[in-house]
Amino acid sequence: TVDGFGSLFLLDVDGTKPFDRDRAGINLGEGAGIVVIESRESAERRGASVLAVLSGWGTSCDAFHATAPESEGKGAELAMTKALHAAELQPEAISHINAHGTGTRDNDQVESRAIKRIFGSAIPPVLSTKGLFGHTLAASGAIDAVISIESLSRGGPPQSVGFREVDPEIGLAPVQESGSARQDHVLSNAFGFGGNNVSLILSHPDLLAAEKPVSVPLPEATQRGRLFVTGLGAVTHWGGTADALFEACSAEGAEPSPYDIGAPLTPGQTMAYHCAEAFGASEMIAPRRRRRLDRIQLMALVAAGGSCDADVLESVPGDRLCVAFGTGLGATAATAAFIEPLCENEEGLPSPQKFTNAVHNALASQVAIEHGARGLNSTMTHREVSFENALWHGAAELASGVADCAIVGAVDELTPYLLSAGKRWGWWGESSPKLLPLSDNLSGRQRALPGEGATAFCIMPEAHAESRLAELVCTATGRFFLTPEAHLDADREALWVEAILAEKGVSLDQIDLVLSGANGFAAVDDMYRAVVDALGARLGQSIRHGAYKHLCGEFQAASAFGMAVAVGLLTDRVSPSALLAPEGDCRVVVLYTLSESGTRAVTCIRRPEDGA
Repeated sequence: TVDGFGSLFLLDVDGTKPFDRDRAGINLGEGAGIVVIESRESAERRGASVLAVLSGWGTSCDAFHATAPESEGKGAELAMTKALHAAELQPEAISHINAHGTGTRDNDQVESRAIKRIFGSAIPPVLSTKGLFGHTLAASGAIDAVISIESLSRGGPPQSVGFREVDPEIGLAPVQESGSARQDHVLSNAFGFGGNNVSLILSHPDLLAAEKPVSVPLPEATQRGRLFVTGLGAVTHWGGTADALFEACSAEGAEPSPYDIGAPLTPGQTMAYHCAEAFGASEMIAPRRRRRLDRIQLMALVAAGGSCDADVLESVPGDRLCVAFGTGLGATAATAAFIEPLCENEEGLPSPQKFTNAVHNALASQVAIEHGARGLNSTMTHREVSFENALWHGAAELASGVADCAIVGAVDELTPYLLSAGKRWGWWGESSPKLLPLSDNLSGRQRALPGEGATAFCIMPEAHAESRLAELVCTATGRFFLTPEAHLDADREALWVEAILAEKGVSLDQIDLVLSGANGFAAVDDMYRAVVDALGARLGQSIRHGAYKHLCGEFQAASAFGMAVAVGLLTDRVSPSALLAPEGDCRVVVLYTLSESGTRAVTCIRRPEDGA
């Protein structure tokens, strides 16, 4: 991490000086921040002490550059404006601003420009905690939220360490002494690589009036109606389009192929569902841009590009277009390409491009840059349910009324490290047979074959969705239940799935197929079977059960592939038999995913005409 930021010339050896005339960069830090957020009703029910009210929040993306902020700070301004709008507050209501304030030349200047446009000549006190803790990267937003909450109870923010002299180009002096005046509302900013911006408004708990909570949804958020999948893009073993995927599902004998593990690890081959080198990136992405990106980013861009046609993108303003991607392992190849030369050259000549590409949110931010998406931008990393977390995030933005279109997807890549480890552990090899999930002939030593791919969906609310492939009824994630013997509690899982569906008006007798993440490993397949059997027991009849990993291989973003074939079922492009399920009509499909981390997800989609 130090070498990476050093390669970008962003480190100040003399210490971080946020907003100072002589600021020269960041100092890295480490730490953690945790806040517990719950509804007002829940807090009152258990008698919890309310420390603050999260009264507003706003997200945006510059859609400009992988590391540099947009020079006028329009993305930062949009995030702060959204937060004020959501909280129904005017700028003068803010008691102080906990700025992102990294101490770099560009970031501080850009943030100050955005603040000036919103607050004019009445800028409230501003501080940055980076001089106290350093830049704690992913933890900085959470730590600043904790500091903001403490400021509400203590009557003022801490001093902004490191500042000495006003920069004439900024004209802003951050807080130099801790205050003691009542604080009603604190605006806390967190900005990141890829132009990602988030602003929170945390309010004093005394303002939580009995008759009305502080947080009020946007006016247009009250009735967004149903959400629809309007487009689908995919990069798979069979090519760079959804059509290629659907054609492969209908073909006999879709098989994995040999893949060279290559240096620097044990050479050799293994059978894998790997994507061909020519998956459409050269046709879709300009050469000058393409040569700066790694393969996993190109896979995400091609899938995202296939999910939305030009007419749809032109009809949606950039600030109403959001992007959310999931990935289990992120840009592992770019990480290796950055670290390996450091080891060989004793930390000499680190590559700034490889470091930038190795950051997880480079995936979603590159999609945003490609399509001018200035709404929410997030990359979710949560093992096998990474896609479902991204899907939830995009759907929440649409339902809340702050976006009119969401590009949601997931991507993971094969790397020599992953393949070599699996081969060494005996999971797969050159002669590994193709395994069929849900087979009655599985042994305890079998494993699924490795795979990779990218899948993306265009999702829109009812008022904007002209072309409708499927309706997204719901998606939810959580921790799965265990028995006292530490086995999956299938009965409680079935109850959870049933409750999630019932909340959206879907009963068990409406389910035509449960599509699970069964992967040919007996212990995993048995858990999925148990849950589907428990659902059938609650219904009083069996429910059809299918799988998809025999078509794409095992990788942590594979559930996005599962949703793609589920859309194929609803549009009659894929037969249930291709998914190892009995033939029959499919109008409502439930996807159920388990993760080794102890989490699970359920998603329901149905034919658009069935939800009227």
